[in-house]
Amino acid sequence: LLVVTTTDYEGDALHEQIYRVDLARGALRGPPVQVNSLNDLEIDPQGRYAIVATWDSVTHGGAGPLRLALDTGVTSCAPDFGKQWYPALAVDSHSAWFNVELPDSPPMLRHWDFDACREIALAEQVQLPAAAVLMPRGDELIVHRGGNEALIRIGVDGRRRASLGEAIPGAMYKFALSADGARAALATRNAVHLLDARQGRRLSAPLTAPIG
Repeated sequence: LLVVTTTDYEGDALHEQIYRVDLARGALRGPPVQVNSLNDLEIDPQGRYAIVATWDSVTHGGAGPLRLALDTGVTSCAPDFGKQWYPALAVDSHSAWFNVELPDSPPMLRHWDFDACREIALAEQVQLPAAAVLMPRGDELIVHRGGNEALIRIGVDGRRRASLGEAIPGAMYKFALSADGARAALATRNAVHLLDARQGRRLSAPLTAPIG
């Protein structure tokens, strides 16, 4: 699945279209969905739903996070997290994790049920840096750039299950997990670092990857 966005104007109003391309068939999957200008876009692996934050170029008003059904274009459920939030849509598309930063308080991990449109209570409060990167994996949440660890595994109940390896200085925002969740790849400017995502040990020396 490849997701592509395009932009155009209707009068003074800026809109974006979200296209889904089925790479196996080389064809579009359904018609495009039109939304206001996108500030944030997070799509589930199956391409069924997205979490969006939009901006109205006419009224200069923002909206989001919203869950957007990519088959119908219908938006539903709008948690009020203020302005600073960073999403990760769960694989089942029914819930999402957010790292939420409110005024005068540290960023906190929040879990939200989009079907019932309510917050899911966590067993303990989890504070994460604003730069933390969230990736749902099965019944866990994997956190990158969460502090002094390379990766943190957090259960669906919010309890920390494991702290894996030492943080890699200068690690970039994006990271990758293997399909079985056993290995992780983290990048610095000129190298890729492979980690055992279950025990935290390094799997090799840094792999040189110069950027052209």
